Amino acid sequence: DRWGLASALAATGSVQLADGDVEGSVEAYAEAHRLMAEITVNEDASYTRTRLAAAYARGGDVPRARAELAAAKAEAERSGSPIGLASVHMGMADLARESGDPAEARRMAEAALSTIESVHGGPPQMIVVTQAFLATLDADDGDPDAGRARIRAAVSLPMADRDMPVMGMAALALAYVEFRAGRAEESARLFGAALALRGIEDRGSTQVDELRRQLAATLGDDRLEQLYQDGAALPREQAMGMLR
Repeated sequence: DRWGLASALAATGSVQLADGDVEGSVEAYAEAHRLMAEITVNEDASYTRTRLAAAYARGGDVPRARAELAAAKAEAERSGSPIGLASVHMGMADLARESGDPAEARRMAEAALSTIESVHGGPPQMIVVTQAFLATLDADDGDPDAGRARIRAAVSLPMADRDMPVMGMAALALAYVEFRAGRAEESARLFGAALALRGIEDRGSTQVDELRRQLAATLGDDRLEQLYQDGAALPREQAMGMLR
């Protein structure tokens, strides 16, 4: 069953990317996309290609990432999938932020949010991911209160909290917001709570690595580790409580 194999490969690519295995992730996502594209062009194929672009970007191949995103956008437009297009816009937003263009990052993320919200019954998880991304931009713009409000409203959406990896992403975003607000200890606890929710550290993320470095510089390695472990040891419901 090609569809089942493609889905398994995409899941493998996600785990490999979180574990810092960029080369393995690229191979898994590329094969998953090839199989999906053989079956049909839909939002799953364009989303998988968007994740392939993210893997290339994390490995430093920004031109290839841009090319994959352009191809994913064409696929999403051909399929007529607003969810697929929103995923591509978020991929473009991520790449813009990594490239030092926060204005373009915000423009793309807001376009993704508008598209998702236009879909009746659209996935709340995508709203959480998009609002969490925008919250970090709010914090960079000096408005952590707006960032907190975005995240808290998003994680309270019906059904949103059934996706624990997405809740982990929200916790990481809130950790960043709190750090930018000068609340380093709360940030470190949230950093650990993200692990409690997600179940895996994102070792390959430059944003996660940078937040860890900044927290260590502010708190010291020992205090950071203590607070991180405090957050990571929280039961799931208590970890979720930190987001509300």
